Amino acid sequence: MTETIALLLAEGDRTSPHVERAIERASEEDATLHGVYVIDAWRFGEYSVYGWEELAREIETEKSEAVLGEIRERCAERGVDFESAVTEGKPEKVIQSCADAHDVDCIVCRHPDGSGRQTQSPKLLDRLGDESGATVEVV
Repeated sequence: MTETIALLLAEGDRTSPHVERAIERASEEDATLHGVYVIDAWRFGEYSVYGWEELAREIETEKSEAVLGEIRERCAERGVDFESAVTEGKPEKVIQSCADAHDVDCIVCRHPDGSGRQTQSPKLLDRLGDESGATVEVV
């Protein structure tokens, strides 16, 4: 039985099929759903958050809160416990840290679509399953 599911999120994911699948699975299995929204602060191989203009950070934060707020409402309608985190950093490290901290059983990810987003990198998705010990479901 799955007790904890992590849902990887990025801008534009609120209507993605992987979000519905994660909510559905959490509902069916009475699991807690953790929404992990990563603001990818890595640019050109180095951490660059401090180089961002404050406005850019605020915009990214507002986008993340809007996505998580909508998913939180959908979870409430289905009786799913939803916890969320918005974190700046390198996606792989943020996701792995969340999986370890919450003893995640399953990670639900969006299928890579060629957008270049690191949260959809096929290599990242492969490593998550190997390193976290969690099942990775790609939708």
